[in-house]
Amino acid sequence: MQHDKQRQQQQQKKALQGEEDGLEASDLLLIHTFVGLAMSAGTVIIGLIVLRPGPQCLISLQYLCQATLYGIGIYYSKYKV
Repeated sequence: MQHDKQRQQQQQKKALQGEEDGLEASDLLLIHTFVGLAMSAGTVIIGLIVLRPGPQCLISLQYLCQATLYGIGIYYSKYKV
């Protein structure tokens, strides 16, 4: 219960930071929507590549998974979601 309150307070602080930067609530909603859609699309694309590799697919699954994890790590370290 206390953990939920702390998380909610952190989210409110992030929203306030966006407002301090001059973003309106609709702008913040659009940003979150596009980031969510991009993450979903990326997940689907990587999933399709992993599940159905083509006959000339020269990327090994290990390197593909590592590149995906690096990308996600960079995103989370930059935006601290």
